Amino acid sequence: MNIITKKRSLWQRFLEPDRLGTGRALLFVAMITYPVFWYITDSEGIADPGSWRYILIISLLGLALALSFVSKLFRQNILYVLIFFLYLISAHFFIVLYIFQMAVTHVIDLLVYLAVVAVCVPFIFGSRIALLVFFVFVVGGCTLVAMLVSDPLVNVPQFLAAILVFSAVGYLGMSFLTRNVSLLRRSQEELRIAAEANRKYEFIVNTSREFMTLINREFIYEAVNDSYCEAHNRKREDIEGHHVGKVWGEQLFEQLIRGYLESCFSGNQVTYQVSFEFAALGLRYFDVTYYPYKNSLGYVTHAVVVSRDNTERKIAEDKLLHDTLHDTLTGLPNRNLIMDRLGHAMRRRLRDTEYNFAVLFLDLDRFKVINDSLGHLVGDQLLMEVARCLEKSTRPGDTVGRLGGDEFVIILEDIGKVEGARIAAERILGEFTTSFRIGEHEVFTSASIGIAIARAGYERPDEMLRDADTAMYRAKSLGRSRHVIFDEAMHVRVRDLMQLESDLRRALDRYELVLYYQPILDLATLRVVSFEALIRWIHPVRGMVPPGDFIQLAEETGMIDPIGQWVMNMACAFLNRIRAAGHKDLTISVNVSARQFQKFGFLESVSHAIEAAQIPPECLGLELTESLFMEHMDEVALTLGRLSKLGVSISIDDFGTGYSSMRYLKNLPIQTLKIDQSFVRDLLRDGNDAAITGAIIAMARGLKMRVVAEGVEEVEQARLLREMGCDQVQGFLYGRPVPESEVPRFLDTVQTII
Repeated sequence: MNIITKKRSLWQRFLEPDRLGTGRALLFVAMITYPVFWYITDSEGIADPGSWRYILIISLLGLALALSFVSKLFRQNILYVLIFFLYLISAHFFIVLYIFQMAVTHVIDLLVYLAVVAVCVPFIFGSRIALLVFFVFVVGGCTLVAMLVSDPLVNVPQFLAAILVFSAVGYLGMSFLTRNVSLLRRSQEELRIAAEANRKYEFIVNTSREFMTLINREFIYEAVNDSYCEAHNRKREDIEGHHVGKVWGEQLFEQLIRGYLESCFSGNQVTYQVSFEFAALGLRYFDVTYYPYKNSLGYVTHAVVVSRDNTERKIAEDKLLHDTLHDTLTGLPNRNLIMDRLGHAMRRRLRDTEYNFAVLFLDLDRFKVINDSLGHLVGDQLLMEVARCLEKSTRPGDTVGRLGGDEFVIILEDIGKVEGARIAAERILGEFTTSFRIGEHEVFTSASIGIAIARAGYERPDEMLRDADTAMYRAKSLGRSRHVIFDEAMHVRVRDLMQLESDLRRALDRYELVLYYQPILDLATLRVVSFEALIRWIHPVRGMVPPGDFIQLAEETGMIDPIGQWVMNMACAFLNRIRAAGHKDLTISVNVSARQFQKFGFLESVSHAIEAAQIPPECLGLELTESLFMEHMDEVALTLGRLSKLGVSISIDDFGTGYSSMRYLKNLPIQTLKIDQSFVRDLLRDGNDAAITGAIIAMARGLKMRVVAEGVEEVEQARLLREMGCDQVQGFLYGRPVPESEVPRFLDTVQTII
């Protein structure tokens, strides 16, 4: 395989077109055949041999020069040939005339032959070693043949000396010629490579999507790439050679481009971002960089301007920034942007004392009910409709944002007096008097608004937002669908509430919670038949904290779950001790919040408390409020059924003050109705209360339920309730809630009352 490859390489060396291999082969053959032709023509029988030799010499010289001309090396080769001719003539005359004393005719023939060799060798040999071998053997051999033809009795030492001198002279001259031709060939190859590289660079520049231009110090375009021409929708000749101001317009050139170019010509690299609307591309965003181009002397002669189209990146960045600062559902400003604009408003107020603004914190009322009943999709659409409604209800300079869920914030700019914020809040609340059409649903909702007016005490935006939130919760506690302006008293209440929450979380661990027990008497016999367990909090600083001050807080914070379980366990254990003391007919009632009742595992916690205290299940009664039956009726009914099977009795506490429905009274396993003390308090003085109380008792008797009247404080109230058919009573008339230590004495005292 290597031999074949080597032969092919040699053959290609002679025949490769770009190396003029055919010309080399012809010249090489001419050099070898000329001495033979010389010998043949010099023999007897050939007429005028000198003329034939001269014809061949002229032909070979013409062929060599023609090939030099075709190879685009004519000027270089003819100069080298003439110089070498003069050198060879002087050397040969010296050698032949004074050493060999040959005839002038032979000298001229030999010189012409060597001239042909001088022209031909650079086309054949590329190394000095090959050139030396050629002169020693080929030229020397040809010289020997010529000399033998002229004089067979040649002097061998003189001949050898002639070969060495002639070969050395020829080698030096041809080495000089070959080196220059090699350098010329290398230079030509380098130019070819450079031209090819230039074509590649030009291809890369023109296929690049970046705009590239070359501008001289006279602000004239010298070169532009294809992308630049396409963007301007112009031909290259309409840009190159023209002034920058003509392409971009004189106004833009003077206002923007000229300054950047002059800075670049001063040696600075300039970078900036700009947007421009092209006829072919539309609005585009660019990162533009001016690179100073310096000549070999270090002088800036041009500016290379590269414009990178970053429109897609700019759009992505703008979208990312928008998403960072805006709510994804409604498109309104989110908390980040709201806080930023609120900070701007506060800083403006520091500079301008006449400027005033307000923050409105809006929360939808009963939004959870809408979300749970109609689905989250309808809830999301309602939020979007509310967002559009708020935008229409505010001025263009105001900010409407969404914090999350159903909470919205409105920054009212330049309101003047406080009345301006009040009027804006009333206008917004008025928008909620009509329904929202969500698909096939007609949805009604209202809003509670808290207002915080800018004042000197605010240092951070979150402080103002906090106070508006506090005022909003105050509006909800006052009945919803209203607005409340924040005052310092609210902040004090909230601060106290936070401290109360912190103390409540540690109350169980510190054994600060205790149970008090209030007796429930049978109205016919006036004997104690049951106790209601009531929680009390003995605070180390505040003293006795009533349940109304912390039960709702416990429900909002989730503390009602561990507190409720603790009450259940302690009440059952109390009943066990009372029964062990001989009062085996007594029962215990425990209040259960809606949150506690709906918690997973509630049934198991009740069963565990009963088993741990070792009391009969029928001795435990659970008091529930009517609000429990407003939501998740199926789950409530299922749990009540399981409690009934367990043997636990169910009472409806504060009956008549909440969601009263005959349906759940009919279908659910309820044994007792407890009439709220608000009806019993004015039972003797208000006929309506008496009528309602009588109706409740009559209904309960019809449904075969037991009735307990709460808040009995007068004997006449007890007498009237007995006449109405009430079964049991509890109140201060028969006993206040007492700790467990006073229950035995209390039982003995009560049982003697007639």
